[in-house]
Amino acid sequence: VVGLTTKPMEYYAVLAAAVNLVAANLKEKKTSMLSWSDKGKDYITDLLVPVHDAIENEMGNSTKEELMREIMTGLLESANQTEAAKNYAMPAEAEIARKAGYSDVQKFLLSPTETTLELNLSKSGRMAVHRLIDYQMSYNKVRHSSVGAGRSRYLVLTKCDAESPSDVRIKKERKEKHMELLVKFNTYQKFALTLPPKGTKLGLILKTNKTLGNMTEIVDVVENSPLMNLIPKDVCIVSLKAGAIGFVQPRSMKDTVESFGKVQAAASKQLEMIVAPNGTTSA
Repeated sequence: VVGLTTKPMEYYAVLAAAVNLVAANLKEKKTSMLSWSDKGKDYITDLLVPVHDAIENEMGNSTKEELMREIMTGLLESANQTEAAKNYAMPAEAEIARKAGYSDVQKFLLSPTETTLELNLSKSGRMAVHRLIDYQMSYNKVRHSSVGAGRSRYLVLTKCDAESPSDVRIKKERKEKHMELLVKFNTYQKFALTLPPKGTKLGLILKTNKTLGNMTEIVDVVENSPLMNLIPKDVCIVSLKAGAIGFVQPRSMKDTVESFGKVQAAASKQLEMIVAPNGTTSA
């Protein structure tokens, strides 16, 4: 707590120390050190940026500079973090379901991408699946819950190690905000493009930049490309956003090409691309 008689320089020093402490707790998810309302907050967009923007007195310039360094370090770390696609297949549990004669459950458990399954079963059928999961499968592998009432009641199975749809959405929204801040601070560039129809070559020469976490690098834009003069070369693609793909961070050149193809095949071919000049994507 800073008293009213504290000198301005001392005030900002104490402020910086307090903000950095809370930021560290948020970043490292030290939930025991946080209030309940703060546990889901982002240390960059919900703390560092607002405090930075609120400092207007020139006596706080050094504190603003320190906060901006922390902001930029965090944003670049976030940009460089691209999660590998998780494999949610559960072959051991799928074999148990197969032996019990539950082909739908078996197929669901074998899927590397599906995380929830809805089953429209009778009361006795739901109870049978309950027993299958509770008594034959290992603890905390698959959750089951019944939803609805009467004849519309159905069973929902969820793989326990899967992130909830809301958690996935929050992560994507947070990452998108980080990208937009890097654009705002002139570290990255954003381009709005209209891709040509499916089957039209984009005329981009791409390569995998292994130095920058396997980001896709646009080496050149050929002379007859429909995107000529619309995007630069010698940049790395950090993120793509379109109605057909949502917000994505391509993990490989294959991911990038597939994303382009999906947008070209969609009714809306509008694409937002955020790129970083080579050498600026590392913190």
